[in-house]
Amino acid sequence: MDGKGIVDRVDAPASNFTAIFDVQMRGGVLSFARKDGDDTDRFEVRRDGEDLELRFLIAPELAAELARDGVPRPAPVRLRRSP
Repeated sequence: MDGKGIVDRVDAPASNFTAIFDVQMRGGVLSFARKDGDDTDRFEVRRDGEDLELRFLIAPELAAELARDGVPRPAPVRLRRSP
């Protein structure tokens, strides 16, 4: 991420995939979670016109901790269909 929380680079995926769980669809919003060590990362995917928007959901206490450390809140990532 850059200093504004915008993803500016994506590396090749690791060969080991992480299972997702708590998958739910509510009001057109797909939400899911994944384990990262002892932490649980939560995400939402929303339709935005022809594209999708992936949001990283951050608990308020973690957001406050990151802000104290000068780490910006991650901005949504726009996902576009490949031509």
